[in-house]
Amino acid sequence: MPVDAPILEAFGNPTRFGPGNRGIDFDVVPGLAVAAVAAGTVTFAGSVAGELFVTVQHADGRRASYSYLLAIAVERGDVVDVGTVLGATSGRFQLGLRDGDRYLDPAGLIRRGRRHAVLVR
Repeated sequence: MPVDAPILEAFGNPTRFGPGNRGIDFDVVPGLAVAAVAAGTVTFAGSVAGELFVTVQHADGRRASYSYLLAIAVERGDVVDVGTVLGATSGRFQLGLRDGDRYLDPAGLIRRGRRHAVLVR
């Protein structure tokens, strides 16, 4: 798991009726450690429109994004392993996964070692 927190909203593909959810949102409090869910290389660590993000590219070419951070603990070019602390949560946190321009459900990245995810509202 990227954070020690329950899942708030699961991934949902965009449809013609709505935008969906391009990642998994977690029910976090500010300051939780955010850990890499898979090994890879940090390709982005910085601010976009006033929000902090980290992107890690994996050996298979897919990119995991760690969004809406309070602080960043890595730099572009850093090689990370599973569990490497990437930063800390702000009042919200989302884990995303992309293959090229296509958004994928990142649940497969966090299911390793878990039997199921618990959804809360």
